[in-house]
Amino acid sequence: MFKTTKVTKRTVENLLYELSKEYKVRIFYSSSINSYWKSVDGHTSFKSGNITLSRNQSAANMIATFFHELGHVHCCMEGKWKSFHTTKLPSEMSKKEKSAYMRTALKAERWVDKWAETEMKKHFPKIKYPGSGYSGPINEEVVKSFKEEVRKYLYE
Repeated sequence: MFKTTKVTKRTVENLLYELSKEYKVRIFYSSSINSYWKSVDGHTSFKSGNITLSRNQSAANMIATFFHELGHVHCCMEGKWKSFHTTKLPSEMSKKEKSAYMRTALKAERWVDKWAETEMKKHFPKIKYPGSGYSGPINEEVVKSFKEEVRKYLYE
């Protein structure tokens, strides 16, 4: 697609822009992303389906983050993991909805990682999908931290 030997963030941004058109999503870039999660390399708006990627990551990680966030868009469009992929704010959720969100959050993130890895291989077979730490060899600290962030998001 691009005739360059050096892969730069700018090259990756242009490439992801082309892919975003193929997947019918809008993509934005930012040096900082406002989110309730601690460390964020990307964010998906479940209402609009827009993806925002942080420029504060490597070019390869930017590609992986794009596909991870695209997985969330896919879930929203297909109605998968609805209790997690919701547009409701915690203040609008019932106790039952918060409980369902809590139960499905990690499962949804793991499903999105698997989907993202499969989808990324179609376009970038030589780049290994790094995962988010929620899948593969389970990193207990990452999982514990994620669950704490979800609880904090829902109940504070």
